[in-house]
Amino acid sequence: MKIMKIGFAIVAIASLFYGSALRARVQPSNTPVERVAHMQREYAAVNETYFNGSLPENIIITYEKDPDGDVDAMGSTSCDGDICVINIVPSWNPAETTMDETLIHEMVHVSFRHPKDENEKIENATHGPAFQKRMKELADEGAFNGIW
Repeated sequence: MKIMKIGFAIVAIASLFYGSALRARVQPSNTPVERVAHMQREYAAVNETYFNGSLPENIIITYEKDPDGDVDAMGSTSCDGDICVINIVPSWNPAETTMDETLIHEMVHVSFRHPKDENEKIENATHGPAFQKRMKELADEGAFNGIW
């Protein structure tokens, strides 16, 4: 009985000193707003590190069902002039790692629509040889370290 009281007292004291940190761990931190904020930071970091800052800064990132109703899409990218929208589908990207991987994948699509050299522009970049080559280059450069 004495041990239980001492143990309870230690937990109570710890919660006084570390209470906010303990509560922060148990509260959900994966709301759609937080995930979009994470992806915006990730977009900026990956753009700077692996695309030399060449991708548009005025990107819109969403985290919702595919707007075109494609149930098999993990993500999608659409561009209208200089404005691009990247959508990451929650049902296919429940973990931060899959979300980050899909974001980088979509960034490659953006890079073909907004290349440094306009002669390299590909409006409807599919997953063909040029796309596969760029994904492999990103993997070799370390863009997916910690993701897969």
